[in-house]
Amino acid sequence: MAYTRIVENLVLTSTLRLDSSEWDNTLVRNVTIKNASGDGIFIKGVKNVKIENVTIDKVSGSGIRLSSTDSTKDVVLENNKITNIGVNGIGAAQRIADGVDHPGLVIRGNHIQNTGQKSPGNGLDHGIYVQTSDVLVEYNTVLNSAAGNGISIRSSGVVQYNTIDGAYEAGVGYFPDHMAGPSDKLVVHGNVIKNWGKASANYGGVMIKTGSDHSLAVDDFVTTNNQFGSGASSGDAWYIQSSWYKGHANFQHSGDAAWTLGKASPASAAAPASATSATPTTPNGGSGNDWLVGGSSKDTLVGDAGDDHLAAKLGNDVLSGGTGHDTFVFDTKLSKANRDKISDFNVKYDSIWLDNLFMSKLKGSDQGSVKLAKKYFSLDYAKDGSDYIIYNKSTGVLSYDVDGSGEKAGVDIAVLRKGLNMSHHDFFVV
Repeated sequence: MAYTRIVENLVLTSTLRLDSSEWDNTLVRNVTIKNASGDGIFIKGVKNVKIENVTIDKVSGSGIRLSSTDSTKDVVLENNKITNIGVNGIGAAQRIADGVDHPGLVIRGNHIQNTGQKSPGNGLDHGIYVQTSDVLVEYNTVLNSAAGNGISIRSSGVVQYNTIDGAYEAGVGYFPDHMAGPSDKLVVHGNVIKNWGKASANYGGVMIKTGSDHSLAVDDFVTTNNQFGSGASSGDAWYIQSSWYKGHANFQHSGDAAWTLGKASPASAAAPASATSATPTTPNGGSGNDWLVGGSSKDTLVGDAGDDHLAAKLGNDVLSGGTGHDTFVFDTKLSKANRDKISDFNVKYDSIWLDNLFMSKLKGSDQGSVKLAKKYFSLDYAKDGSDYIIYNKSTGVLSYDVDGSGEKAGVDIAVLRKGLNMSHHDFFVV
């Protein structure tokens, strides 16, 4: 359905309210909301609304909040930057007794950082907090959730390909206190989770709890191919709180840390993730700011126009950003089988993200991506014991040198064009 109203290019210091059917079929884009008292955006009683490329900073309430007193349908929250938030980065309520839910909700590609600032450690506010049934939460970056979980899910849905770094409680937490949707399933797949459990070691990278009303719990759990760093308090990768689930729910589990119902599972058991499909894919972006993710085979990712993120995952892949300010993401185990090709890297506009879960000599931050330190980069070969990222101008090979001195063979990350004037400014550690 086409949008009949477009709200764009505004700078606001108060809440943007979309709170009745007059806002149906609305696109909100390229809006900045700063220093608002209350929520950044409040959404209620609307259908077919998209919020994209919006910057929300320093608001006392939630960044974006979907109402607990009236439903919405087919709301998409995509590629927004939400930072320094008092309560939840994104929150969506459900009140089944009152007929309130938000079917068709999609939360995709958002950068959410420094949430729960109003009451750090209260256990109530989260990076993403969704009570809504059958939600899709994917490709988001959630950093420093100071009050609760990185992503808190209270019903059915899909949580996939998110990066969570720094959570007071669980990285992804499921607590069944709201009604599941028609799927009656929770999928937790392909997420990268680090530095969870700042409150204590009793929180898992992924934590599945039981509530007082067992009838609200989903019937099926699919937990596959998640990647775990270390918990902030030596917490476990997985924690299934209660053995009640045994015999009451179906679990499909593969590709990451093993676990036992009612017991914790250490992060050290986690295996590198494999992606969703062994069939080669050729995902293309369009004119917007797209997130493209490869599979486990030889994929070709093409961003086209817009400021795109391309994450090849496994296999020898070919990445092309196209026009715009593109980001190439390397967040899987380095090996010859995973060496990729970037066909059109532009040192003026593009950047490369390196995950220190797999390149441990690189110093990052649980506060978000940080620029690569100058001392960690070198042209052509490693020289002085701290040259971990090497770009060879003669061959175009970008590699990771684990000892920083060249004494041990480096591991190739990708092949770029030859002769680029690259520097440490082109790289970020995540």
